[in-house]
Amino acid sequence: MRRIRAILLVKCSFSVDIPSSQGGTSATGNIARDCFLDKRDFLKWATSSINLSDKPLLEKIQTNLSVVLRLVNSGNLINCSKMEELCKETYEYILVQFPWANITPSLHKLLSHSFKTIGEYNNGRGLQNLSKECLEACNNEEDCISFDEDLSWKPHFPNQQELLDLVRELGLTKSNAELSRSRLREWNILDPSCKISIYRKRHHNFASFCKYSLFNSLCYCSDVVGLFNEIGVKYNPPDWRLFIDCSTRSLKGALLHNGNEFPTISPNSLSSFKG
Repeated sequence: MRRIRAILLVKCSFSVDIPSSQGGTSATGNIARDCFLDKRDFLKWATSSINLSDKPLLEKIQTNLSVVLRLVNSGNLINCSKMEELCKETYEYILVQFPWANITPSLHKLLSHSFKTIGEYNNGRGLQNLSKECLEACNNEEDCISFDEDLSWKPHFPNQQELLDLVRELGLTKSNAELSRSRLREWNILDPSCKISIYRKRHHNFASFCKYSLFNSLCYCSDVVGLFNEIGVKYNPPDWRLFIDCSTRSLKGALLHNGNEFPTISPNSLSSFKG
C-alpha cells in the first residue's frame, strides 16, 4: 500500500489516505471524484504494482463504483432493483477478492444503503434533489446501522499466504516475524493453519539459486532468471540496474528496479572482506 501511495503521489499528484492536520485523511470527496473519473491515468498507476490477474477485477470495481456514484448524484428516476444488484455485486467483489481492503463507513453506506434511500425515501430518484422524507431518513441512525445479512461485517482470519505477504510488506526479520505471528495467535485472530517455524527456513527456497565461495566468503547468485521466477517477477535486464556498496569489511550488491515498482533484490554479498 505504501508503494501505491508513493506512485500516485509522483505520477498523479494524488495524496491518498494521508492523515490530515484538520482531522480525517487526505482522501477527500474531490480526490475520490477525480479517481473514479480516471483523471491523470489514476487507474493505470494505481494498479501498476499489483498482480496482472487482479487488474481486470479492479477495473470492474472502479467502473461499478463510478456508475453507482453517478446514479446517486443524479436527479433521474432510478431502477432501484438493478442498482441494488450492482451495489451488492461490487461489495461482494471487494470482500471476497480483496479481503485486506479497508471498507470505510462512507463506502459501506454507499453500497449497502444508497439504493434503499433512493427507492424508499426519495420516490425512486437520485439524491441530487432530496425530499423531506429522504433528509429525515439520511439522519436516522437506526436505518444507517441496519446491515444486510449477506454483507454483514465479519472478522477475517489471515491464512499462511496472507501472513507471509504482510511480513514481506513490513520488512520484518525472521525473529520479528515469529514474534508477530505468536502474538496474533495469542489474540485468536489467525487462521489455525498458520505456522511459526515457516519463517526459520524461508530462505531455503532461494538457496538453490546461490553459490558460496569458501576462498573469499563470497555468496553470489548463479541463476538470476531462476531467482526472479521464484520471487514471481519477470526478469527483463533493461528494467534493472546494479547497485554496489563497498567498505573495508564488506561488499554488497543489489538490483534496483528503474521504475521503483518492485522491491530491491540482493543477489550477492561479501562479508568480512579482506582486501
